[in-house]
Amino acid sequence: MKIKKMTVISKISKEKKNDIKIGAIVREKRLALNISQDALARNLGITRHQLYKHETGKNRISAGRLAVIAKVFNLPISTFYAIETKSENEKFINLKKAQEAAGDITQWLTYLIPQEKLKSSRQLPINENEGLQFVWSRLEDLRVHFKAAFPGGKE
Repeated sequence: MKIKKMTVISKISKEKKNDIKIGAIVREKRLALNISQDALARNLGITRHQLYKHETGKNRISAGRLAVIAKVFNLPISTFYAIETKSENEKFINLKKAQEAAGDITQWLTYLIPQEKLKSSRQLPINENEGLQFVWSRLEDLRVHFKAAFPGGKE
């Protein structure tokens, strides 16, 4: 009888990822300031092992303790929370692009094509048809960027 190997895939929660990132920032700043784990642990009133767990993200650093760490490092506490993820940044960029596309569409529809002509594009002269083609392409851009910003959303 053959026994199949099972692969365990660990899903790390967003909170745990943040704990790991914050811990890594603490370690990075500690090393940059040439402060030993023992010295920082003493300042915090914890053991070196507890500090190690904080730096590796195994244990979450409380807000109060993080404030003390920031004070010891002479840094603003926001240093440890400035952990914008790539996906959030990409979402923002895609939303800005979608907003630009929507703005272009609104301008074309409002200023270049009178409302009565929008009812039937067959009546439009060629230059206005080109305008509608531009609007159509920008609508596609709007759809693409909005979908990229919200991948699970409906079209």
